[in-house]
Amino acid sequence: MKRLAAAVALVLAGHAAASLDRPLAPEISLLDTEGKTVTLAEYRGRVVLLAFTRGAWCPACLEQLLQLERLKGTALKSVAVLVVAPDPPEDSRALVATVEKQRRVRLTHRFLSAPRGRTLNRPAGEGDGKAPRLPPSLILVDPEGREAWHFVEREHRMRPSDRELARAVAKAAAPRAP
Repeated sequence: MKRLAAAVALVLAGHAAASLDRPLAPEISLLDTEGKTVTLAEYRGRVVLLAFTRGAWCPACLEQLLQLERLKGTALKSVAVLVVAPDPPEDSRALVATVEKQRRVRLTHRFLSAPRGRTLNRPAGEGDGKAPRLPPSLILVDPEGREAWHFVEREHRMRPSDRELARAVAKAAAPRAP
């Protein structure tokens, strides 16, 4: 199952499945809402939570983002949260503005744009260019850049509990035995 979670990250980043045994950190390179290139290598030494969403239109994904924002005061206090969405940067900026206005919550996650053509079951340029509706997924990356935990659920409304996330973060942050 860890290979599946790693495959999601690598395929969204446009890499072949043959790269699954390498650390995740150097593999992901996506644009944020400001147009800056972001890689996991920038976060080496920190725990990172990659939150893959179905897009700004997805209510279940929004609830997940709100859950993660709430947990930034406790379990996710020292965790960098990177939201990977199939949306263009302007859609993510609009989502953040709407949530702040309507829900009075400021989403402080860093939003990254994964082009619609790069999907789990179709490489860029193949098919109709529309992204399939993949379930929201979470991948926790340890300070060494390795996958420490993941949550992938077919039912898009399912998400891990606060307690489950807290345990996963504690495990990811713990020093690895030699």
